[in-house]
Amino acid sequence: MPTNIEDLELDEPPNVEPYEVLAVEKTATQDQIKTAYRKAALKWHPGAHLAKPEDKDAAHTKFQEVALAYAVLGDPRRRTRYDNTGRTDDSLDIDDDIFNWGDFYRAQFANAVTEATISSFTTDYKGSEEERDALLQAYTKYKGDMDKIYQQVMVSNPAVDEDRFRGILNEAIEKEEITPQRNKARSEDFLDNLAEKYGATASSKKKGKKRAQSPEEPPEEAFEKTAKRKTKKSKA
Repeated sequence: MPTNIEDLELDEPPNVEPYEVLAVEKTATQDQIKTAYRKAALKWHPGAHLAKPEDKDAAHTKFQEVALAYAVLGDPRRRTRYDNTGRTDDSLDIDDDIFNWGDFYRAQFANAVTEATISSFTTDYKGSEEERDALLQAYTKYKGDMDKIYQQVMVSNPAVDEDRFRGILNEAIEKEEITPQRNKARSEDFLDNLAEKYGATASSKKKGKKRAQSPEEPPEEAFEKTAKRKTKKSKA
């Protein structure tokens, strides 16, 4: 999958439902549309995509859909045309403004994911309810597999977010928002993988193993408390 602008090969603009692609209501303001686009672009841009290499082709396809949705909804005139016709292909060329899909896409590809946009998004996203919801959903979906969870939760970094994520997950288990997952991978394996990825030394790995368990394996107290609550409910 090419991640350089010069290597891009584009087909015709994809046929999409712009509001669905950007996950916004038809009443969304232009500022809300811009914010939704930046979020979607950061998630699906092939150059920033956190999934496995083989998933980058899918990311490229998705990013084209995101770019096309923004081309329509990001311009008030094109948006009005689309709202009236329901067709993206009829909404791109407006009056004397001839839309060039290749030029537009290359511009979005080059500028959608910059240091400034990533920094701004990271500041707003980390610690938000949206991030928390994504973490809890990923934890349940991937049964506590933290490698997959970090791939799913945007702009997450195990070297930075491990303790914070563990706290969020344990709190959610206490509130019975999620069910504790007994992942087969031990916390030592998680820390070893973490050290390998981020170049930690052997001594730091040993030190890390003495820490509390990772979110892959919530504390036994969480399991016991959950079990006791379920027992009480069944007796009630």
